[in-house]
Order: sequence, then structure tokens, then C-alpha cells
Amino acid sequence: MALPKAVQLLYYTPILILTSTSLVIGFAAEPFFQFAMGAANQLLVPSAYVDAVLGGRL
Repeated sequence: MALPKAVQLLYYTPILILTSTSLVIGFAAEPFFQFAMGAANQLLVPSAYVDAVLGGRL
């Protein structure tokens, strides 16, 4: 029993999305790297977060 053509095309949608996302991350890695480095810096040096939450009331 063959599936309708529209259903067959829907099976390729997640593959295409994941492939294109991987290619974008691979070829334009700098913004993702900068985001990851910024997040890591905030985790390692939480003083800006503490100041924002507590308002300097320590």
C-alpha cells in the first residue's frame, strides 16, 4: 500500500530542517560561538546577574 505523495513529502520535512540547521551552524558558527561564550561567562562570573536581581543590596 503506497502512501499519498503529500504524506511522503512530509516525511522529508524534519530531515530537511535538521540538515539546513546543521549547515547554517556549520558555515556560520561565529554567532553561535559568541552566544555560547557569553552564556559561559555569565555562569562563571555571576556578579552582573546578582547585581541585577538584588540591586546591589548585599
